[in-house]
Amino acid sequence: MNAAVKLIIKIVIISMLALAPTTYINMHYDPYGIYRTDFREQKIEPNQRFIKIRYLLNNPGKYDSFMFGSSRVGNIPSESIPDGKYYNMTISQGIPSEHLYNLKLLLDNNVKVKTVMLGLEDFSYKLEPRSENGELITELYSESAIENLKYYIKYTFKMPDRNVLEPYIHPKDEEFPVFYDIYNSGRPIHTEIDEYINTHKDEHIKDKKFKTPSVHNTNFMDQTLKDIQEFVDLCNKNSIKCIVFINPTYKATYTANNPVQFMEFKKRLADITDFYDFSGINSVTGDPFNYYETSHFRVFIGEKMLARMFDNYNKVPVPEDFGVLVTKKNIEQHLKMLKEQL
Repeated sequence: MNAAVKLIIKIVIISMLALAPTTYINMHYDPYGIYRTDFREQKIEPNQRFIKIRYLLNNPGKYDSFMFGSSRVGNIPSESIPDGKYYNMTISQGIPSEHLYNLKLLLDNNVKVKTVMLGLEDFSYKLEPRSENGELITELYSESAIENLKYYIKYTFKMPDRNVLEPYIHPKDEEFPVFYDIYNSGRPIHTEIDEYINTHKDEHIKDKKFKTPSVHNTNFMDQTLKDIQEFVDLCNKNSIKCIVFINPTYKATYTANNPVQFMEFKKRLADITDFYDFSGINSVTGDPFNYYETSHFRVFIGEKMLARMFDNYNKVPVPEDFGVLVTKKNIEQHLKMLKEQL
């Protein structure tokens, strides 16, 4: 064996020994749930962008309808919608470019799609459109096996941040645990926090967090509307029923995020598709009891949204001022009402 071969072998052995602790940590703790089969021990949010598409492509006939949106749609019990086997594709800060990418991936892999729901936000056009970003927690599943292999390698051999590992290394009893129901509904389940709010109503509605809005200031409206147009066109081309809706944020967040600019977005959206608008200032968005904080509505509000959008959904009371079906014909009247609210 010549010296060059010996050197290469030594380098390989040393590299393997050096990476062994990192590999063990990532495989054992699996902080973003890439290798996990049981999410009851998931301590932080997993990479839902990657895991969910992988799961759906491995189970192409399990669902026929999908709800796309940000973390807010995770509080809509889509699994209870009649006339379909729904999977909730909620992803944190999900935007139309990502939903379009994922829908294309499903269709390209022969997943039968009957209905899709697209949830939009006050920030849908304020986050830069993207399809890949290189972050371990948010990287998308790829149609390329090589690209996915690269992600597995990076995930396995890159040492996670200490803050990411802390909940696993030193686990604590969580006051409000979250179960990521990846292999069933797709939604995060968090019943404990709802029980707490219901039994501590006064304390909850007076919490100072309701004075702190979630704010985004950038603007990528043109590209976002193009992505939505392509999403709708793709549905039409494949005879997929498409239901578009705008989520309701708490009034502090709504008013802090340039609602006049939001109205411009809605006006242009009406040229693309009809949509249900649950945002604005109304009897739901003005009550802190209906929210976990100023960004995310509670699950029973998600049920009211479904009752508005589906005539045959379980009958739950829906306030008259909550949820308007907006079309090209009534968009000007709707915008006038929103201005009067302000």
